[in-house]
Amino acid sequence: MNDDISIRAWYKAEKVMLTVSEIDFRRKRIKAMKDKLYSLRFDEVEMMPKICVNSNGINVYDEDIIIASYGERIWGEYEYTDTFTVHYNDLISIALLYDAVIYEVIGNSYEGRGVS
Repeated sequence: MNDDISIRAWYKAEKVMLTVSEIDFRRKRIKAMKDKLYSLRFDEVEMMPKICVNSNGINVYDEDIIIASYGERIWGEYEYTDTFTVHYNDLISIALLYDAVIYEVIGNSYEGRGVS
């Protein structure tokens, strides 16, 4: 199991998702990467902590859009499937995520579907 702390950040001005490499709480700044190194103030980004890693090694972060399947497999299909957004401080969405038989990240609240 991978228990490292991982945070990504949505840079509002450029509308790009970044991987956070450093957080300076005293100066209220982060350093993050995409195609280049960014040094940004907290108010310039929306930070999203990693919530868990699925069985395929896919990280699930706050604000990710998930498609999840539940129940027994009947004729190759699960009993029911649901799509929802995971929120770090919402116990219901976390419970839905952990209760799923299988799930996949299909996007996030900032970039939309299909760009996980």
